[in-house]
Amino acid sequence: MANPTIVRDIEGRLRLGDHLCSFYEDRKQQFQIVIPFIKDGLRKREKCLYVVDENTAAEISAGLLMHGISVQHYLERSQLSIVTSRESYLRLGRFDANAMISFISSALEEALGQGYSGLRGAGEMSWILRDLDSLDDFFRYEERLSTAFRRLPVKLLCQYNTKKFFGNILMQVLKTHPRVLLGLDLYENPFCEHLAKVD
Repeated sequence: MANPTIVRDIEGRLRLGDHLCSFYEDRKQQFQIVIPFIKDGLRKREKCLYVVDENTAAEISAGLLMHGISVQHYLERSQLSIVTSRESYLRLGRFDANAMISFISSALEEALGQGYSGLRGAGEMSWILRDLDSLDDFFRYEERLSTAFRRLPVKLLCQYNTKKFFGNILMQVLKTHPRVLLGLDLYENPFCEHLAKVD
């Protein structure tokens, strides 16, 4: 289980409109980062959206349960949604950046309309490896996320398995995310080429 003191420190440093990425090598490392991220969102009455790809919805639910989260309770009140990459990033049959921005905007509008304080999303990004023809469009989308929801009650976490992605793709990831969750800490990203736009 993640050190709660460190996790609380990360949560206290998150900002409106944050667009984060995380890197991990296995499920244990992944869950150390993403489970507290979702748990804190639920605690703060944010609507939480989780997009599965390399994990199943059942595996994510089990991980949340192991950390004391009443998954069924949050699903029933629509504060937690677990969807697949085909229901989100690829719901048009292939990736479309504008459609995904609209998807997030609609999710935020719905969350606020339901009385929640904002939207928190976490996505497993391994699906793009099956749609490499969309890679350029995908990274333009990642760049846009850093400004599209600036100062809005949205926090987004893009998760990358370093055992699946090539180094050149991971470098592009670093260029498009202003802040990085690595291990159990949050870092400002000096490699982000668009950092000045989101300060």
